[in-house]
Amino acid sequence: MPSGGANRLPTALKEMKGTLRPSRENHDEPRLVAKRLPGPPKALPPDEAKVWRVLKKKIDALHVASVVDDIAFGMLVDAVYLHQKTKADPNATVHEKVKVQQAASKELGRWGLNPVDRARVVALETPEEEDPLDEFDNNVVPLNH
Repeated sequence: MPSGGANRLPTALKEMKGTLRPSRENHDEPRLVAKRLPGPPKALPPDEAKVWRVLKKKIDALHVASVVDDIAFGMLVDAVYLHQKTKADPNATVHEKVKVQQAASKELGRWGLNPVDRARVVALETPEEEDPLDEFDNNVVPLNH
């Protein structure tokens, strides 16, 4: 059941704005650390994997993803891919194109990938500098053996 009023702001955003009041702080709010998103799943079709890689690069640069965001990121990729596919389909109706465009726009906003919503997204704390090669398999045989 929806409750009235504005959406709650994350504690990190309140801290940045200087409006955090300890009496109203949610002490049970998860404190997550930014993490790079994984590469596209192997079962993903090539066109959709391309969308995954493009969006991953942008999301990773914003430091807004955490270890719990894999499913939400997959939904973003699906929405953007479906929008691109429907937009290119000459048989798609205007209603279908508008519907998928709105869904993609909503998902993009959740990740701060448009100018208005970017101001509402808070970058997560980033851990020590990660080695970009960590996402690859560590069982690779060295070339000079």
